[in-house]
Amino acid sequence: MARIPPIEPDKAQPQVREVYTRLRTALLIEPNNFFKTMGHAPDLLAPLVELSGAMLEAGTLERRLKEWVILQIARLHHCDYVYAAHKQALSRALMSDAIGERDTPLDTSSFPASDKLAMRYATQVSTSEVDDATFKELEATFSTEEIVELTVLAGYYTFICRTVNALSIDNETLKFLETSEAQ
Repeated sequence: MARIPPIEPDKAQPQVREVYTRLRTALLIEPNNFFKTMGHAPDLLAPLVELSGAMLEAGTLERRLKEWVILQIARLHHCDYVYAAHKQALSRALMSDAIGERDTPLDTSSFPASDKLAMRYATQVSTSEVDDATFKELEATFSTEEIVELTVLAGYYTFICRTVNALSIDNETLKFLETSEAQ
C-alpha cells in the first residue's frame, strides 16, 4: 500500500493538472501513480516529467536499449513498479511478451556486444563504482554523448527506483494513449 496517496487529476491543483495534461500530450500516457504521487511536490513534478521525457524520447541511444537498461536497474533495486511499467513499454515496442519477471535475470545472450557492455556499465553506475576497464571499453564503443546519456539514464532510474520503493508506490498497468486520445 502506498505510503502517500497519489493525487488524482480531479483533485489536483491547476499547476499539477497542467503537468498531467503534458503527460498526455507529450508522452502519450495517462498520469501514472509515480507522477500522481509526485504531484504532492508541484515544483518538482514538472521538471521530473520533462526529464523523463528527455530520458526516453531524446538522445542518441536507441529506445530499445534504454528500456533494457531501465529493466536491469529496476531488477537490481527490487523495484517492481518500474520493472512492470518498463516491461510493459518494452513489450509494446517489441510487440512481444517474452520479457521475464523481475526476479529472473535478464537474458542478454542474444544482445549485441555493445548492448551487453551498456548493461554492464549501467549496473556499475547504479550499484558500485565504474571500473577503469569497463570505461575504456565503453569509450571504444560509444560516443561521448552516448556515454553521458547512458550514465544519466542509469543514475536517474536508480533515483526513480529508490523513490518508488521508499514511498511504496502501488503497481499499476500503464495506459498508453494514441495521438487522437491525448487531446
